[in-house]
Amino acid sequence: MTRLVLLLLLLVAAPAYADLTAAVLAMAHDGDYLPREFRGEAGERLTADLAVLFEIASTETGEPALLLAAVARNESSFRQNATGPAFEIGLMQLHPRHLPDGCADVKRLRQYRSFNIICGARELAAWRRTCGQAPTFRGTDKDTLSAYQSGRCSSSTGRAYAARVLRHLARGLAAGSGG
Repeated sequence: MTRLVLLLLLLVAAPAYADLTAAVLAMAHDGDYLPREFRGEAGERLTADLAVLFEIASTETGEPALLLAAVARNESSFRQNATGPAFEIGLMQLHPRHLPDGCADVKRLRQYRSFNIICGARELAAWRRTCGQAPTFRGTDKDTLSAYQSGRCSSSTGRAYAARVLRHLARGLAAGSGG
């Protein structure tokens, strides 16, 4: 049943997903290098799957799907098996000590991209409420992104992190709009 709903959602919103899929693929590039998992048919499926998951998380939390993709690109280069130096987990690099409500299952965070993305979106949305910002693509996401990385609405290391995420976002916007 869930697959049928996702298929119908994809058919109705195919142009939006095509743009988001193109944006995810553009963000996956590291300079001129495209990681192996993003090449060929398997790569097409992976980018399409990620686009759907980012869109679902966006629908649940109100966070822009493209911003979630930019965070995942910066955090893990879209790798679900990524582990950070402070034991952060998965695609969205969630810290086990600071998990949003409903996200305490560390095993699921490691195992399922969908759960990791939803929980990362919930955390970003919680920081957005704490920092008092509306989601935009005009650079005003910096305090929210800073808090996602550093745990404070504004910090020098968080600002540098926010700038990197916004660069990935700009690359995704350019590719997703065909430009």
